[in-house]
This record gives sequence, C-alpha cells and structure tokens, in this order.
Amino acid sequence: MEHKNNHLFDMNDINEKIAFLQNVDTLKRPYVASKLYKKQAPFILSQIAYRNIARYKLPTFFAANCLFSEKSIAQATAEQVAQYKAIIVGKAKKLYSLTGGLGVDDYFFAKNIDSLISYDLDEALNNIVRSNFSALHVKNIERHTQKGEDFFNLNIDEKQNALIYIDPDRRLLNKSNKIITEFSPDIIKLVPELLAFNCTIYLKLPGVTDISWVNANISNIDEIYIIALFNEVKELFIKVSPGAKNSPILTAIHLSKENEPKQYSEEVIKLILAQTKAEKGLYIYEPWHCISKIRLQHIAKPISPNTHLFYTSKTALSKHGKLFMIHYDGFITLPEIQKLLKQKKIDKSAVTARNTKITSAEFSQKLGLKTDDKMHMFIFGLEKKYHFIIAEVCKG
Repeated sequence: MEHKNNHLFDMNDINEKIAFLQNVDTLKRPYVASKLYKKQAPFILSQIAYRNIARYKLPTFFAANCLFSEKSIAQATAEQVAQYKAIIVGKAKKLYSLTGGLGVDDYFFAKNIDSLISYDLDEALNNIVRSNFSALHVKNIERHTQKGEDFFNLNIDEKQNALIYIDPDRRLLNKSNKIITEFSPDIIKLVPELLAFNCTIYLKLPGVTDISWVNANISNIDEIYIIALFNEVKELFIKVSPGAKNSPILTAIHLSKENEPKQYSEEVIKLILAQTKAEKGLYIYEPWHCISKIRLQHIAKPISPNTHLFYTSKTALSKHGKLFMIHYDGFITLPEIQKLLKQKKIDKSAVTARNTKITSAEFSQKLGLKTDDKMHMFIFGLEKKYHFIIAEVCKG
C-alpha cells in the first residue's frame, strides 16, 4: 500500500506507536490500532510488516527505526548487495541517482561520494526517505521530487562527464515486471542520451536478465557484475562508459553472511570448470549460481544437457559451489528406483529432475520421499530408464 497522505502521521511519535502495537496480540492488533490511531492505523500497521522484512534485508535501516512503503521495500537492494556495489563505484565528488526509490543504494554510495543528488517522483516516499536519512545521520544526499529525465535540464557543465546511477522501476501498476523495455525510465533510450554528455553510467537490472540480451541492446558496456546473495542472483550491475567497445569484463560475485565476498573472473571460472570431468566421478559439482550465469559451460561437459551439474573428483570445488558425494549412479526404471530406495531404506531426500517429463516435486511424490537437506537425488532423461544418482551433500 502506497501512502500519499503523509500528513496522517507525525514522524516524532510514529515509532512509539509502532513499538506499542508490536506488543499487542497479532489478532487484536488491527482493532486496537483503529481504536487508538484511527486514520493513522493502516500506515502504522504496514510499518510493522515492513520492518519484519527490513530486519533481515536492511538491518542498518531497521536498527535506525526507518520507515518504508510496500513498493519501495520490495524493490530495494538488499543491504549486503548495496554495500558491495558501493565498493565497485568507489569515490567520487558527485553522483546523480535518477531513480531514488527507498534510497538504499544512495545511502551506501554516499559513504564514498561527496554529494549525491537523488530524483524520485513520489513525494510521499520522498518524505519517508528524507526522514530515514535524518535518522541515519546522512547529510550529503539531496532528494528531489522530480523524474530522472529532469537531469537533462541541468546546465551543460553539470551534465558533462557526470556519474549516473539508474535502477529502473520494474513494478509498474503495483505488478512485478521482467520485460526490460517496459521499465521506467526507458534505459534503451536514456543511455545513448547520457553518453552524448560523456557520462559514466551504472545500471541495475534484475538477476534473471540474459547477459546476451544486455550486450545486444545496451551500448558501451565496460563491465558486468553478476551479484548473488545466498546463492541467488539478485542483479546485474552494469558499468557503461564512453568509449567502451562492448566486450565487457564479466565478474561473478558470491555474497553470504558466513564468509568474505568471493569474486570470480572469467579466467578463474575456466580454471574451476577445468577441474570437472566428462566421465563418472566421485562427486557432483554445482557451481554457485553467479558462476553458472556467466555460461562458460562450453569448456566443460555437464552430466545432463542444459544443466549446471558436473562430475568431479576434486573436493576443493566445494569452496566454489555445492558438492555432493555419489553413493549410486546408474540407468534404471522408476520401479527399479523404488525398489532400490526400499533396499537402502531411504525415505528422505531432496530431488532434482532435469530434462524429464516429470517435475522434481512429482518424482518426490511418486517415490514417497520426505524433504531432507542431507541426501539428494538427481534424475535425468526422457527414456524409460532414467539416469539416476543418489548423493550426499558435502559440508564445505
């Protein structure tokens, strides 16, 4: 729910009201809120829900009792990802953020930027963001209620050689959208216009975006970072530079709370995949998803076509993905699989089915398996006899 009526709440007492309601029974909370806070109630109740998300996604904002809106927190960059992007962008005197949103990226960029100018058309959101920046003690970000394209109204000296960040809105009409040509602003049109002023541009695109599409539709790409958090590719972070020849440097980034960020160049990925093998091995290796996204698998043969699963005998690969120790590997029918599992007394396992007519969930149901995070079964093929593997997760 987007709230345009910011006069319904007073920033000075909103946190006290939120804190009070958090101690009220969940079922009674809407009634108590409506009785005590009347028109403010929907906004306050929504903040409780958003803060439950922010606790894990945006811990710095959560700790500062920041406020949120439904759309802005859904589209906001996760804090760990934003911190890493700020390292990539580095130090600069000024940055123009043409799609401010909740301002998470702006906040972390601003730690290395002398002055950051941020645009967003949503005045209600802007009031929330200004309040948040005050709570976070940020003094070098200006938030303007303007569309990003108003950057072009600046004088020529400000536009020339500017550093730009664009995270296009992909949730138009409150619906998530993966069609980049329908994002706002239209980056296909905007990037060439910015390059005409010799601007350096950083773009954020969804993690599902195809890299070949990016190369075919956006000019002057210098670098592409594939950033994954907890093995989920969150975004492509793209640097567009004047004079770049569109043979971008590709870098995969794996982020997790447990370990230091892992960064993989194309050359390093080639060395990793060179440790896989075409014939049966002791282990199955599944690269981190950010590595798979780069699609260098043409230098290694997967266990089954169009998968990112490889045989290996190298236990060191567990540092760069998931490793599974193989207990059984053969070609058998479904009834034979059922008989085998009964003999081995296996009734719990995760299932991955690829290149089959039956889904992983359907196989799990047919085999009567309960979920498990230790055992894993892999099933490949369309014939009567499946390529069936029983493996155990190796703890890295």
